[in-house]
Amino acid sequence: EAIRYKKPYSHTLLSIDKIEHLRKKYGQHAVNALLQEVGIILTNLLRRDVDHAGKYSEDTFIVLLPSTERKGAIIFSERLKTRLSRLAIEKHPNVTITTSLGVTSLEPNDKKKEEVVNKLIEALHHSVKNGGDILSFNYDGLISENLSDFEKATGMSAQLLKNAVENPFYLLDENGNEIDFTKPTGTKNWINIPKQH
Repeated sequence: EAIRYKKPYSHTLLSIDKIEHLRKKYGQHAVNALLQEVGIILTNLLRRDVDHAGKYSEDTFIVLLPSTERKGAIIFSERLKTRLSRLAIEKHPNVTITTSLGVTSLEPNDKKKEEVVNKLIEALHHSVKNGGDILSFNYDGLISENLSDFEKATGMSAQLLKNAVENPFYLLDENGNEIDFTKPTGTKNWINIPKQH
């Protein structure tokens, strides 16, 4: 329906990095417990009666985000990645656990569900093959590591990025315009103004 009527719709695919290594070292029972923890965090982030999540494969989760455009999908996915990183630090401090995510949104030229799924898989594969712990976005066949590249290109600190995800704020350029996270920008002189709740 979203394809037919050109409604905004986004998807996220998530996998735990190096899960086979974790399985060999800690056993299937421990991996199952970890997957259950991931599922709980994921479920808690969903909009009730709007978003949907489930297993895509044994070790991979898929999230369907109706009425969500690119920017919202990236923010949701980075927030999910941050929560999972916090889970790893708090509950498994002696184990390195990271996640890879692939994100895509419906485009005007999308005609079949299979095209969208293929873009989503390509984005996740990009994250995994580039070392993991990455969020990649596939738009119009061009894959970018949105927030990771953003941080590298601008010098934005990891802490500032983390704060942006947990406590949204406006990022303004020199002219006072809000910066769009989904578009490349050369500006480095940012001002952050906390959003009022």
